[in-house]
Formats: sequence, C-alpha cells, structure tokens
Amino acid sequence: MKRALSTLIATTLVATLLVVPVSAANSSDNNETASYRSPVLDAEFLTEAQFEEISGALVITKNTDIEGGGFVFDTVCLVPSEGQLANDIMQEIISYLSNESIVANSSRSGNKYEEKLDPTYGVKRWIRIYYDYGTSSMGSTIRLSSVEGGYTVMDRQLKVAAQELTLGCSGKSAINNDYVMQVSYAKPTTASWTYTTPSNWAAVLDIDNEATIVGANVTFTVARVTGESWTINIKNNVLG
Repeated sequence: MKRALSTLIATTLVATLLVVPVSAANSSDNNETASYRSPVLDAEFLTEAQFEEISGALVITKNTDIEGGGFVFDTVCLVPSEGQLANDIMQEIISYLSNESIVANSSRSGNKYEEKLDPTYGVKRWIRIYYDYGTSSMGSTIRLSSVEGGYTVMDRQLKVAAQELTLGCSGKSAINNDYVMQVSYAKPTTASWTYTTPSNWAAVLDIDNEATIVGANVTFTVARVTGESWTINIKNNVLG
C-alpha cells in the first residue's frame, strides 16, 4: 500500500502543516490544456518533483505531459507552522522517501552484540543493535532500527546508579547525498531495556568512513556501597 506524505506528516509533526493545492493556468501559446486536480504527495510524486523555498514556504511543482498534447501542472505549497522552517519540511520529505525506499527494496536485516566487564569484574554491561539494509538510487543503505541493552551486577557491594544511552544514524542521505545527523538520547532506569529509533529517521548510505555513524553508546555510573563511584562505557557501532 502506498503511503502519502501528508499521512506521515500528520503522525510525526502532529498535523502542523497546511497543504494548499494550486491549479495551473491554460497555455495560450500552443493551445495545450491544463488538467486540474489535487495531487497526492506520495513517493512517486515527490521523487519526480522540483522543490523551491518561496516566502518561507516549501513549494513543490511537477509537470507531466499527457497523451493528446495536454499536460498536468501540479503545484503544492507546504506552509510551516509557527516555530518551523521550510527546511524542516524538506528534511521530513527526505526521511519519508528514504524509508519508502527501504520498504520497497529491503533485502535483509542484521544485529551486532557487545558486552564488557567493569575493571572490578563486578558489573557486566551489554548492548545489541538492530539495523536494516536496503537500496536506493544512490546505492546501498542502512538504517538503525532499535537498540537493547542492560547490565548484570555480580558484586553485592556494587550497584548501577545511572545509565545514559546515545543512539545515532548519521551519514550521507540515501536520497540526495546531503549529510544528515540523527541522534537520540535516553536514560534507562531498569537492568534491561529496549529503545526503537524515531520513525522519521532516514536511511543513510552504507559507507564505512569517519562521517558515517550507525550504532549506540551507553555510559554506566557504578557506585560502591561505601560511596565511591566511577563510570564505564560500552560502544556498539556497525559503522563508525
């Protein structure tokens, strides 16, 4: 089933965008007739459209020749709500198209596990990341989907006082090759936990370089009953 962008926006931006269809005028030079319709902002429409920022709004246009000499000229104006910019809408479109590509072309998923002991051998921490591979017109893609982790205390004199989780899926966009930085933070409060990445995160190109980071990092604060405390870290990246 094809998903329209307006549906995605409604769920991720809580319907804060106003969609205004604008009809095209007739062409007097060659007697071609313009068709009038309300375009659907699906992946097919958006991948063939042109984008331009005009007076703070994002204007999307698409021209399509039709049989018999006519044409269809679609224009949609996406007006950001207060506190948002046209670029925010553009990034939402990039994420939408990237995720649509994954759904259509996803070939496999993967996971990677890491575990470590603290210097006293009293706390074992672990983390597993899950990711999806796909393809786009730019090449092979990867997207972090979820992370699970936690700890086991093996010394009764110790406890884990805090956990700080950082998730990242940053790199070159699978749609337009621009760099996208996608980072999320959490502070788990249980000995085992699972976090899913935001639904609007885009896939990035599967390139192993310094600019591409796909994975997660956790910092644990370990405390002794006497009051002494220290931090230990575990990183698990499939890229970066």
